[in-house]
Amino acid sequence: MRIAVIGIGTVGVQAAYQLARRGIEVVGYEQYPIGHAAGGAGGDSRLFSRVELNDPRYSLLIERAEAIWRRLNERTGASLLTFTGGLVMGDPSLDPVRRAIESCELTSSPQVLSRGELERRFPEIRMNPGEVVLFDPNAGRIDPELSVVLTGRLAEAYGAELRPGTAVQAIESRAAGVGVRDAEGWQTYDRVVVAAGAWTGKLLGGAVPELTVRRLTSAWYFPSEAARFESFVPFIRLMPDYIYGLPSADGRAVKLGLGYDSHLPVDDPDATERWLRPGEGVGEFALLVEKYLPGLAPEPFRVETYYETYTPQRREYICELPEDERVLVLTGFSGHGFKVSPAVGELVAEWAQGEQSRYPSDLFLDL
Repeated sequence: MRIAVIGIGTVGVQAAYQLARRGIEVVGYEQYPIGHAAGGAGGDSRLFSRVELNDPRYSLLIERAEAIWRRLNERTGASLLTFTGGLVMGDPSLDPVRRAIESCELTSSPQVLSRGELERRFPEIRMNPGEVVLFDPNAGRIDPELSVVLTGRLAEAYGAELRPGTAVQAIESRAAGVGVRDAEGWQTYDRVVVAAGAWTGKLLGGAVPELTVRRLTSAWYFPSEAARFESFVPFIRLMPDYIYGLPSADGRAVKLGLGYDSHLPVDDPDATERWLRPGEGVGEFALLVEKYLPGLAPEPFRVETYYETYTPQRREYICELPEDERVLVLTGFSGHGFKVSPAVGELVAEWAQGEQSRYPSDLFLDL
């Protein structure tokens, strides 16, 4: 069997790895260098947490992903996922916070921290009166670029052929297989996996549900001279004032991100300005830093943007194309993608070999 994987990023590289380790011939197409930051796989740090805000059954996928992350750490000899523990906080009277607490209690052994305990253990972070703070010992940070690069090398070690700098221009259903066209012409495969992120809609058009691409902004801050962040761990503030933060890869700074409503809608990922003008897009960060992270410098030293892709229901779309069941589309993972990507890669390999999925059939969006 010969399978093409289009998009060797967050999810695609895991699919290529899982397919190749099962002895399947894999060709991976990637329009940028492997490990690039043009899509959604950049930013030095990504959050790993067992917290789930929507469907509690999603914890099955998270737990499986955690097991594969541990195995990837062993096989690469690198800390792709580092377990640090993490904080979840917010107003417990609000539904998203209640669901997060329930999810955390189901899958971890969280500790409820009082205001005094938060100030003693994590003095860098502030909370509002009446809020709840949970310490999740199973949370951590993922190194996204390193994960993509090293997992890609594992895929190649198993025989996968990865083609960076090769953009796919079209796919076509044929009697003998599925055609994939790049600048060199057409090649035919038994099956095709599309994991093209923000470019999925451009490649497949109306064959997939309406997708929304949004440009998110991440900002990096050094501590102020009077503060030290040696004990800083990943955190999520859910409601009110959604913001999350992680230690940077080198531990010297803090990376912050905002919620869905703060992201800029994008019509065309190839025609959208990725670079921000001085001061653009950081006003909301400034207000939240002053309120909840006063030990950080008032201005970020680094600001970058990335793309995220959503379905209208904000659920993942994992589905064969209606007109050709040999093509599997993976999209809409934003908000979940990196932490569960190893489990999704395994799911792709099971699909390719006709195995029964271990997950409920309605867990993912299937239109």
